Amino acid sequence: MDSRHFDQLAKAFAVAADRRVAIKALAAAAIAAGLGGKARIGRAQSLAAVGEPCSALGANAECSQADTPAGGIAVICSDNGVASDGQFTCCRNAGGVCGVDSHCCGTALCIGGLCGGSSASSGLSLGAECTATSQCGQTGGSVVCADNGTTIDGARNCCRNSGGACSSDGHCCASLYCTNGVCAGSGSSTAGSGTLSPGAECTATSQCSQATGTTVCADNGITTDGTLNCCKNDGGSCVDAIYSTDCCGGLHCREGVCRPLTSDGLRAPGVVC
Repeated sequence: MDSRHFDQLAKAFAVAADRRVAIKALAAAAIAAGLGGKARIGRAQSLAAVGEPCSALGANAECSQADTPAGGIAVICSDNGVASDGQFTCCRNAGGVCGVDSHCCGTALCIGGLCGGSSASSGLSLGAECTATSQCGQTGGSVVCADNGTTIDGARNCCRNSGGACSSDGHCCASLYCTNGVCAGSGSSTAGSGTLSPGAECTATSQCSQATGTTVCADNGITTDGTLNCCKNDGGSCVDAIYSTDCCGGLHCREGVCRPLTSDGLRAPGVVC
């Protein structure tokens, strides 16, 4: 074979090889592009649920809205106040539905299935009169603004539901008693198995006898007989017409019933003044 034919054959093989390399490169690029597209689609479909970490503040598109009710508060990527789950988490602002506190942004707590209130230590103390849960401090556990079953301290007070920590019955919502430091039981006249008589010093309602009607362990307004005493709220029966030790708060025992002062502000005859 002469040199001219050899050069022509070599060039032909080189061109073919270059084509094969090019084709392979194009095929590889196409496959990579296809896989990359599928990977991006997969990531887009795998959104973070509420309470799960997201990448950065404002990356709301990473958070799933699957369980957001129609017209409800959307899930956003923000700080939910829990340090252990990262700086940013998919969460809802106040009013959004939730299952646990970590589903709520900032210092909001999950109360009654909705984000609200605040986990801050500041706020009204347990038993204080309130108009909204956001006013109540949340130190030591969830506190709500509701009726605590005591008529003489306002319509609504910062209180805890069943299982919440307490130190007096006024710290417990509705008809719950503070028993052994926990809100529990019922406010019915048969609740409790205590033996202390009305007027006796106490630390929990469970210590007070209910034999003469609903009796709670609370402040009876007299500073010289202890901080808390077994006493009756407005309308409860009483026998101490002089000192009213068996009536709660500023109530007075008049004609056998714990009542506020008379309409003219005067005490009944014989009552200490």
